[in-house]
Amino acid sequence: MRIDGQIYYSNENHTHPPPVFHVTKDDTNYILVPTRKKNLLVFRGHTFSHSKTKSWYCSKRTSGCKAAVYLNNDNRIENYRDSHTHPPPRFYITKNGDYVKI
Repeated sequence: MRIDGQIYYSNENHTHPPPVFHVTKDDTNYILVPTRKKNLLVFRGHTFSHSKTKSWYCSKRTSGCKAAVYLNNDNRIENYRDSHTHPPPRFYITKNGDYVKI
């Protein structure tokens, strides 16, 4: 993408499923990013791992972080505990759409 926001090159040949974007009218938008093992939920810049049916816990849970996201049956955020004890991870998004942790 150029500085003026125009796309100058696009490669449409992907080797992975696209991320799933959930957009709502409030600030509870999130992205599901496919990984080799399972999906990651990205909410407000932090990553969450799937634990139970509709519960997602911060990826740094084993380090003591208590943040969590709870989805309803429509896969919308029903409740969240935004109590991170660390900054969000940094990612680089490759040309083919893969997320690489920096």
